[in-house]
Amino acid sequence: MSHLKKTLLLAACLYTGVASFASNLSSTVLNVRDFGALGDGVHDDAAAFNQALFELKKVEGPKTLLVPGGSYLLDPLPGTPANGGHLNVLSEKDLTIRGEAGTLLLFGSAYHNGIVVNGGENVTLESIAVDYKPLPFTQGLIESVDTQKRQIVFKLDAGYPRVSEPHMSGKSTKNIAYIFRPKTALKMPEFYDQYVETVEELEGDRVRLTTRNPVEAAFVGNKIAMVARRKADAIVFSSSRNCFATKLTVHSSPALAYGIRNCGLVTLDGCKIIQPEGSNRLMTSNADGIHVKWGDQGPIIQNCWLQGMGDDSVNIGGTYERIVDKPDARTLIIAVHGSFRAHNDIQIVWAKNGEMESLVECTKVGFATIDGKRYMKLSFVEDLPESIQTVKAVGMKDADLIINMDQVPVNPVIRNNFFGRHRMRGILMRSPGAIIEGNRFEDLRGEGIRLGHHFGGRVEGPNGAHAIIRDNTFVNIRASNIVLADGGPTQKTESHARSIKNVVIANNRFSLYGQKIGYDPSGMAGNVLSVSTCDGVLIEDNVIDFPHPDAVKNTLVKINHASNVTIHDLIVEGELAPPSEWLELGDDVDADTIQVDQSRF
Repeated sequence: MSHLKKTLLLAACLYTGVASFASNLSSTVLNVRDFGALGDGVHDDAAAFNQALFELKKVEGPKTLLVPGGSYLLDPLPGTPANGGHLNVLSEKDLTIRGEAGTLLLFGSAYHNGIVVNGGENVTLESIAVDYKPLPFTQGLIESVDTQKRQIVFKLDAGYPRVSEPHMSGKSTKNIAYIFRPKTALKMPEFYDQYVETVEELEGDRVRLTTRNPVEAAFVGNKIAMVARRKADAIVFSSSRNCFATKLTVHSSPALAYGIRNCGLVTLDGCKIIQPEGSNRLMTSNADGIHVKWGDQGPIIQNCWLQGMGDDSVNIGGTYERIVDKPDARTLIIAVHGSFRAHNDIQIVWAKNGEMESLVECTKVGFATIDGKRYMKLSFVEDLPESIQTVKAVGMKDADLIINMDQVPVNPVIRNNFFGRHRMRGILMRSPGAIIEGNRFEDLRGEGIRLGHHFGGRVEGPNGAHAIIRDNTFVNIRASNIVLADGGPTQKTESHARSIKNVVIANNRFSLYGQKIGYDPSGMAGNVLSVSTCDGVLIEDNVIDFPHPDAVKNTLVKINHASNVTIHDLIVEGELAPPSEWLELGDDVDADTIQVDQSRF
């Protein structure tokens, strides 16, 4: 049995086994109302929640905090740090926090996380909706623009934050504005996102924005939302294992809806990111819907509905660090980062081409101070390659990078979800071994799925090798529907490493693709499949239906910097059309290893 199959089988056993084990044992149940919580949306119930959790911490074995229907306002307790939450679940085991119909937690500070589960094992959050009060964004109707000065004037919708409120601006806040259709509340990707430079409050509930992006006269009459994005997430799982989020709903967040960091096997089942029913809100979370970083096991994300986010639906991967210095043959200096540990699989990423290579064993992780700044010092058992380029020697952009592959959330499973009606991609996968199946991607400005690492400015990785993408539906995706590509400083790249290996793209369906994108330097509008920096890709039994009536003309399937790509029976607009009508072979392609077979039907 392959390593991937073993891991998936283990994940399935853990999910069913742990859940059934906990449910079969008698559980101590405490009701938060018995500790003074009112649930009226007015009084601060944080003390009651914390007292209930304090009592449950004394209980051995399964335990449940019951949160009856109601709106519970929670403010951070005095002394809560910036990375803390309104509700902190610390070092708990076998704990369930369960809501009922109508259970809503209202977070009173846009500067703090919502619920934080840190150091947990078998912790379940179930049947709870969460929201921020005040909202971390505002919105209104665009009344006028000045295209020369790049200014937009809009009138605030009733009940939304004024831009003069402290949480709507500040040094740690990123203000970005998006244009929406007033009738459908869908974002308009044909226009540039507006990165705000100045904000002025005018008379009559009006706001004037000055942005650094092109402003068009066609903005007038459309809706606009301006987010106040900062580092505060609605739901956080940190350094936890075998945890569950079941039927959770996130209505808003200053940044991520769900942040999962340094974890092993967190399962999200039946969760939602969605505006409140009956609301006219344009946004949900200001950043990604589900963002997974580090850890040793990817999440299971299933039966979820994600919409309205300010960035990707799902983003999974690890982090590269530039090599700052190499003071001797067996030592590397890097920026301080918690994902690096001794005796782990530390790999180098060559900046010249993005290729990855395992280094010799790291025996010690320590610290060093250079010019008054603290760095991480990695010591290795043998000499390192002489060709390593450092920031000290060649500068930041050309320096090589390293990553700890034992701190990458591998083998994630993403199935039977809806991803759509938001700003960017459906799935950004920078982790190997993913299974992506049975999902629906709809109304996206960015790619439906993107696999690959980025060793340029974003330094995110590793990539999506060994992925299986099957039985998914893509509707009205403006950029390339599926992209396999590593990203880096191509103008300085000597050769393109083909590091994305052994990917299967099978039985997917694509329709209404190809509308115009406001900013499209890579020419992705109108393209359905883009395969690059790959070795070993099987594309079979996929169906490309008709494009959007306003689609940009483009080649449907593009292959660049790749080898060993096989395409079986691609149906295009109802026919098994010849490759000359839909396939383009670009630069650095091993043409002899590209096989197209349209004869099986």
